Amino acid sequence: MTDLNFSKWTTDDVTKINSLITLFSSVCKQTQSKVLQNAVLSVDHRCQSGMPNKATAFTIISAIGLCNLVAFLLFTNPARQITFSYLPLGEISNDTSRHCNNASINNNTNTLNNPSFVERTLMATGEKKLQTEKTLTPHPRTGKVIKHLVANKNKVTTTSRPLTTVEPPPTPRVDPHEYNYVVNQPHLCAGVEPPTLVIFVCTSLINFDARRAVRDTWGSMARNAPSSDIVRLAFLLGTSLDPSLNERIKVEAANYSDVIQEDFVDTYNNLTLKSIMMLKWVNAHCPRAHFLLKTDDDMFIHVTNLLKYLNVVKKRKRLLFGRLMRGARPFRQKTSKWYAPVSTYRERVYPDYLSGTAYAMSMDVARSLLNVTLRTPLFHLEDVFITGICARRVGIPRRHYSGFTYERRAPTGCAFRNAISGHKVSPTDMKIIWEELKTIKKNSCH
Repeated sequence: MTDLNFSKWTTDDVTKINSLITLFSSVCKQTQSKVLQNAVLSVDHRCQSGMPNKATAFTIISAIGLCNLVAFLLFTNPARQITFSYLPLGEISNDTSRHCNNASINNNTNTLNNPSFVERTLMATGEKKLQTEKTLTPHPRTGKVIKHLVANKNKVTTTSRPLTTVEPPPTPRVDPHEYNYVVNQPHLCAGVEPPTLVIFVCTSLINFDARRAVRDTWGSMARNAPSSDIVRLAFLLGTSLDPSLNERIKVEAANYSDVIQEDFVDTYNNLTLKSIMMLKWVNAHCPRAHFLLKTDDDMFIHVTNLLKYLNVVKKRKRLLFGRLMRGARPFRQKTSKWYAPVSTYRERVYPDYLSGTAYAMSMDVARSLLNVTLRTPLFHLEDVFITGICARRVGIPRRHYSGFTYERRAPTGCAFRNAISGHKVSPTDMKIIWEELKTIKKNSCH
């Protein structure tokens, strides 16, 4: 066996080793490229179908590891200077992980032809033309650099270049929200004049009593003249795995004409889909409305007070207001209702956002938020996602208004006299508050 001490190598030894390394490098590069192409398609297929991809990931890592071994031999070969481009193991494994994570969020997204992942992999394996020794290959979307190592007999150096030389193309849709209406109310906003306010109530399928209480109390302003000309009310629902429950919802929708339902499963973690449905619906069927309010079925909304404020700010744009949450941190405990693992949200603090119990926005904001939600990876906490992450991306300020709260108020007319919202209100308490507000006198509250 040839002595590994390079100083004792003969010219014949060096010639033979160089020939073997050159041949092995060529075969390895071609094999790696072919394995990676097949593996990429396999990973895409497995992510699309939700199947495990550990075997595929192992194949990729094995192929890359083999060629990195060749790279090491080339770097330590004292007989010649060589330039060798390699793909870091972390780069392909991290991208594969992110790719599969995105696929698991929404299986409706077509991942088989994901240009970023395929192009990035082939670029790094030499199927696309690599840059020369002193250049870098920027990622086509993020501008991130895949480094090229330049090796010679004395040293190994890493080249660099500023990231500002590449203009990334527009971000493609991450979640196109390709859900269908099971029940729709396309004519809810029909009328000569556009409504001032459209109220969307997120509700669970089984909460029939809560919806009835809202209709009979504060929501009645959307059904009774003259306020019905300026206020509209709709309940937002997903679907149930119980066919009989879905049939009851259809009957309710036929009776009241205020239910909007899409074909995603109605769960707490799908509240984000419900809010995106709201933005999609109002932009498609009520684009001339001035404002919208998102709230829940256990809230009492003093609609008259809200309308007074909206009349003051009616001509203003870029309005997004409610109970401002600032400095909130993600819950990392798995037992928490609001659990957010690092894999879904890496920052230590959430951006400023508005409590999802009730928040309002002008229609120009609803349009901007719809566009950005379709291009942002979904996050299951809808208020953080809609009014925090997405609003920050498009530069919309979140404003605090003291009339909103996520806390429970006393179930009395006096407690709501100057307020806009109150939380954790039962159907019985809604009726009490409503009746007291109708009869309350100007100076009767102390």
